[in-house]
Amino acid sequence: MNKTSKFNDLVFILIIAFHLYNRQWPWGDTLQTVLDTVFIVTGVLIVAKYYILARK
Repeated sequence: MNKTSKFNDLVFILIIAFHLYNRQWPWGDTLQTVLDTVFIVTGVLIVAKYYILARK
């Protein structure tokens, strides 16, 4: 895995943290719900990537 991929994953984690910090809990508009869904799916894919790489 190259450094760019790790950097992109780190930036993604920072974006998620910023989103969760600024989210209007427990309510939110449609955009926040869509962002939550996109972040969850992308996060699962990143975890799966590292899991597959660790098993090699």
